[in-house]
Amino acid sequence: MISEFLSDKRTFLFLVLLFVSFTLIQMSLKDVDFVILADEGFYLKYGTYIGEHGFSGFKKLFELYTQDQDNLYPNPLRIGFILLSVFWLKAFGYSFLGLAHLSLFSFLVFLCVSFYFASKYFDKDTALCYAVLLAFSPLALGLARRALLESTVQLFVAICFWLFWSLIHSRSSLKTAVFILVFSLAILMKETVFLLSPIFVVFLLMYKFLFKREVRLMDFLSVSIFPFLIVGMVYLSVGGLTHTLQTIRIILHSPKTNPHAIAFGQGPWFRYIIDFMLLSPWVVLCSIGFIFSYFLSERRHDLEVFAIVFAVLSYFLFNFFTKNVRYVMMLDIPMRLFTVLLLKEIISRSVPRHATLVLTLLILGLALLDYMNFYTLFLEQGIYDPISHALLKSKRFIPF
Repeated sequence: MISEFLSDKRTFLFLVLLFVSFTLIQMSLKDVDFVILADEGFYLKYGTYIGEHGFSGFKKLFELYTQDQDNLYPNPLRIGFILLSVFWLKAFGYSFLGLAHLSLFSFLVFLCVSFYFASKYFDKDTALCYAVLLAFSPLALGLARRALLESTVQLFVAICFWLFWSLIHSRSSLKTAVFILVFSLAILMKETVFLLSPIFVVFLLMYKFLFKREVRLMDFLSVSIFPFLIVGMVYLSVGGLTHTLQTIRIILHSPKTNPHAIAFGQGPWFRYIIDFMLLSPWVVLCSIGFIFSYFLSERRHDLEVFAIVFAVLSYFLFNFFTKNVRYVMMLDIPMRLFTVLLLKEIISRSVPRHATLVLTLLILGLALLDYMNFYTLFLEQGIYDPISHALLKSKRFIPF
C-alpha cells in the first residue's frame, strides 16, 4: 500500500509539473514577436498553402524550392511536420500563435513520454527528477513558444530513443512495427533525424559483440532499411524523383553556399559545448562528469551505455552540418538523465540518510538556475534563434 501511495504521489507531482510548465509558457506567449521572414514564417505559409491546395500542393513547394537560387528557408522534405501543422492549424486557426501552441503541446507530450519511460526503466524518483530538469531546460522552454518544428522533432526523437531501447530490451513484432513507423515519421518531421540510424546501428553492434547479447537481423533492418524505404516512397510520391534528389543536393551543399550558415553556422568542434554551457552550465558539467565517472567505475547499466553512445555520436555527427544548438536539442534527452544519475550517486554515498531531501533540493536549484537563464535569454533579451552569436551577445561575452 505504501509503495502504491508513493507511486501515485510522484505521478501527482509530475502532473503538477506539467501544469506549471504549461502555465509558464502560455503566459509568455503574449510577448512573443514572431518573425514573418524567418523559418516560422515559412512554416505558417507551408501549412496555409497545403491546407488550401491539399496534398498535391507539395509538388509546387518542391518546384519553388529547387528553382530558388538562395534557398534560405526550410526545405519541403519536412512533409510530416507540414501535414501535422495543417491539421493543427485547421483545428485551432491559421496563425503564428496556433503553430506556437503546437510546439507547446509537443513539449508537454515530450515530458509525459520521458517521465513514463524513465519510470519504467529506472524508478519514479529518478523519472520525476529527470522530468523536472527537462521541463526547465532553457532551450526547450525557449523553443516551446515559437512557431518552429524543433519541439515536435524533439518529441519524436525522444519516442524513437525510448522505443529503440524497449525494442531490444523486450522484442515483439508489434514493437518492431511501431518503432519502424515512428522512426519513419520522425525522419519525415525533419530530414536530419536520419542520423539516428547510424547511432542505432553502432549500438546494436556493441550490444552484440561487446555485451554478447542477442541481436537479430530484423533489429538492423528496423533501424537502417525499412524506415528509409517508407520515407523514400513518401518523398517519391509527393515530390517526384527529380525534385527530391535536387532538394537533397541543395541541403548537402547549403553549409557552403548559404550566407547565413557561412556567417553564423560554422565553428570548431567544441562550439556546441560552449552553447550548452551558456544555456545550462551545470547540466553540461554534470553530464561530462557522469560520462567520465561511468567509465572509471565498475557500474554497468546497458541503458546508460546506450544513452552515452547516443550523446557522443549525436554530438559527433551533427558537427558535420551547420551548427545551431537548436538542431541538437536532442542532446537534452541524455544530458539531463546523466545529471540526475550523477547527483543520485554522489548524494547516496555522501549523505545516505537524507539522500532524497538533498537530491530534491539540488534538482530544484538546477531547475531554478535554468529558468533564470530562460528568462534572461528568451524573455528579457527576446532571442529568436539561439545561435552562438546571439547567446554570446546576451551574456555580454561580445559587444552588442
